[in-house]
Amino acid sequence: MKLSKFKIGAKFAVTFALLIGMFLAIAGTAFMSLRTIEEADGWNVHTYNVLGHSDTLIASVVNQETGVRGYLVSGDENFLEPYIAGKADFQKALKTLLEITSDNPAQQARLQKVGQLENDWRTEIAEREIALMKNPATVEQAREIEASGAGKGLMDALRAAHAEFDTAESSLLVSRTATKDNASAFAEWAIVLGSLFIVAIASVLGFVLTRHVGSAVSSLTEVMRKLAAGDNSVDVPFEGRGDEIGEMAQSVLVFKNAAIEKDRMEREADENRNLTEKERAEREAAKAAEAATLNEAIEALAGGLQQLSEGNLTARIDKPFTESLDRLRVDFNESVEKLAETLSEVKVNIDTIHANAGEMRTAVESLSSRTEQQAAALEETSASLEEITSTVKSSSERAQEATTKAAEAKSASDSSTKVVSDAVEAMGRIENASGEIAKIIGVIDEIAFQTNLLALNAGVEAARAGEAGKGFAVVAQEVRELAQRSASAAKEIKDLIGKSTDEVESGVELVKATGEALTKIAEQVTDISDHIASIATAAREQSTGLQEVNAAVGQMDQVTQQNAAMVEETTAVTHRLASDADGLTALVGRFTMAGGKASASRPAAANDENDAPVKSPAKSMMSKVKRAFSGNAAVAEEWEDF
Repeated sequence: MKLSKFKIGAKFAVTFALLIGMFLAIAGTAFMSLRTIEEADGWNVHTYNVLGHSDTLIASVVNQETGVRGYLVSGDENFLEPYIAGKADFQKALKTLLEITSDNPAQQARLQKVGQLENDWRTEIAEREIALMKNPATVEQAREIEASGAGKGLMDALRAAHAEFDTAESSLLVSRTATKDNASAFAEWAIVLGSLFIVAIASVLGFVLTRHVGSAVSSLTEVMRKLAAGDNSVDVPFEGRGDEIGEMAQSVLVFKNAAIEKDRMEREADENRNLTEKERAEREAAKAAEAATLNEAIEALAGGLQQLSEGNLTARIDKPFTESLDRLRVDFNESVEKLAETLSEVKVNIDTIHANAGEMRTAVESLSSRTEQQAAALEETSASLEEITSTVKSSSERAQEATTKAAEAKSASDSSTKVVSDAVEAMGRIENASGEIAKIIGVIDEIAFQTNLLALNAGVEAARAGEAGKGFAVVAQEVRELAQRSASAAKEIKDLIGKSTDEVESGVELVKATGEALTKIAEQVTDISDHIASIATAAREQSTGLQEVNAAVGQMDQVTQQNAAMVEETTAVTHRLASDADGLTALVGRFTMAGGKASASRPAAANDENDAPVKSPAKSMMSKVKRAFSGNAAVAEEWEDF
């Protein structure tokens, strides 16, 4: 199928329809990619919102556990304030999470499992321990429930279910970020390659159409000049074309045939010179008139073609020709008029392309501004998260130091218990030794009693002996007195040993009581060490979670920077597209039409109402993370300073 068989208007219409179609395809592709990016951003914000409420949920559980353990250790009901606040925060966070994850049945099931485990721990462990602690007689029973590890088992299951929920939500964040990256890359390549393709096609089509129309008009003008000069041997080109150029060529061919006919008539005039002078004069007058008419028509058509070759599409032949030649004038005027209408439509299409390019450039610049604002907000968020992570890490280190101190206190308590046990054993040995001494004193008392009896018998025998036994009687009396003093001394020693034994028994009881008190202190120090270890574990978990959030925010910041670079490239492409539209406008502007020089109007600036900065969702997430730590008394003051 040859291009010359189509009208000029159809050629220009097809050309610009093709360009507009390709532009709309690129714009549609970019629009769909931007919609995909927007949707992915929206889901990412939703996921960060879910993770923020999830952190609040697990923080409220830690607050409840901390409050109950503090109450178990101290017996002070003021320590239950974190438990009460954490219970309310847990219900509120769970309700919010169930509402915002209603589109995900799997996450709903995980949240319900977390809620059931929290309810089991609260009803079966926490409430029972609190009720038992309020009665002094059952305080130890409450602590035994905590020491049994039943509550720790439920808490470990709850943390595992919560970790599964966070892992699933984080995987959604990764997949949505990948979708956003793919859409960004696709939009970038589609815009760059499509724009280059449009520029190439527009340049080729503009060059082809310019040569196809302009060179044909110039050739026909040159033919008309030669015909006007009397050269009837010149060939008339393009007479087989089906467009306006072909019609003009056929009209020029009519002029050529008329000129040939004129030459033939002149030759016939030469041959008929033998006619009468009158007939010859009349015929010559008719031929002169016909030649003048033909020459006038040729000059008028040549002038019109001259103006047309100079780009003046307002050129018209208003003066009618003779009846046989007037069709040529009418065809010339209609061809020029159709060409002017076609170029007018081309100008309108160029204006449309220019306006669309302007709107697209404005939209891309607006998107660039919002992307830069989002990048700045994410950078601030990343810095804040780093400070939060540092604070939580410091709290974890202090909790670890407290665990170490508690272990040292427990070791010292165990050493004191051993010392008391050794003291009790020493008191027992003293008591046994006092008993042995009492037995020995009893033997001495018995010996003194026997000695006294023997001295008494000796005195009786000495009295019987008379004078001979007086000396022996004196000795017996001395021995008796010594025996009585020994018995008296032994009795006093026995009384003293009895009192010492009573005091030793009292000391043994006191030392045993001290040992029991130190044993209880060691058990309570062990409980305190366990509680501090749990607090340190929770702080480490919070630190790990914040590091993951910090890494995710850093990844978002990197993706946002990449988006900003892609938007800058898109802006440059739209500028090049507008420049190419200006080039087409200049090409069309070479032709003069009814309204003066052809020109393309500039598109009005797009509405900038959407350029207002949008509040970053990451900042609201930071406030939620801060509230998640508000129940922890160990870091409340530092968070307030932060």
